[in-house]
Amino acid sequence: MSGSVPSAFIRPKRLLMAGTLAVTLFVGTGMSIAAPASAQSTAAAPAPLRAPGSTAQQAFVKAVIARGFTGGLSHKNLIDLGEGVCSLLQVHTVSDTVTTVTGAGVEFLPPRFVETLLKESSKYFCPQYVSKVKRGGSLVPPAALAALAPLVSEDATNCAVLAQSGEPNGFVGVSSAIACDMPDLGSTTAAAPCPTFCNSLFAYQFDNGADYATSLDALNQSKNFDPGNPPVMCPTTNTIDNGTQEWSDKVYPLRSDQILECLTVETTNGGPNNVPDYIWTLPSKNVIFDALGDPGMSMQTLDTWWQNHSAPGP
Repeated sequence: MSGSVPSAFIRPKRLLMAGTLAVTLFVGTGMSIAAPASAQSTAAAPAPLRAPGSTAQQAFVKAVIARGFTGGLSHKNLIDLGEGVCSLLQVHTVSDTVTTVTGAGVEFLPPRFVETLLKESSKYFCPQYVSKVKRGGSLVPPAALAALAPLVSEDATNCAVLAQSGEPNGFVGVSSAIACDMPDLGSTTAAAPCPTFCNSLFAYQFDNGADYATSLDALNQSKNFDPGNPPVMCPTTNTIDNGTQEWSDKVYPLRSDQILECLTVETTNGGPNNVPDYIWTLPSKNVIFDALGDPGMSMQTLDTWWQNHSAPGP
């Protein structure tokens, strides 16, 4: 299993500032800051920000890199992001700026990286907003995303908080729950047999070990998971078999309760069992992951994705 740490830099995100300025952040590919838009607001437009000098730029990049979480972005990308944050702080509160930069919890940058951007941008590029950031309170997005974002696959997109009504029956003590699309597994449409869950990743974190264990049992019961005796390994060669094994990587050492389960589930109530399903656990963080392919996908294909993409970060 791969031990790579997910970057969680998702997709280009266009951010529109009502009546004041437009900022386009092309995460991972390049960024640009648009000139102030024509203001239709009655409020006076803020004075233009000065571009930071080379010394400030170098100091900013060094400070951001020292904090980590840069996701492989170039120095220019980091500088553009920093300038974009300053533009946002001109006309928005800190909390609104955080929400905008993180993509309102749908397509997001890692929470710790957002916190770094806010602090270091105001320090090196727009010091007039240092006090604003210090008074801003928490600089992290919704708690459910903040807790699980660093742990999900690096190719996850459109991650969103999962409502309690969407949790499996029998779950107790859920502290965070998110659902993500997995485009590397393929795409589904409204006409597909299971558009609501195919090629998707679900992650659940629990308040404590007891609730985690109870909920894992409930999830297995809901899926009629029975590994058999002796159990087979994953991936199974027969769709009627359920497999299980321990897993580990360079971040999480082998332990008996850190397990992978593989099975095949039905597309809809009463439909055929033709959707491969991988469930794996991270007991040290009280987390359960559940990834589903689509009808016709082999369990071997889902296993290849799991080997290459599923290793959670630290």
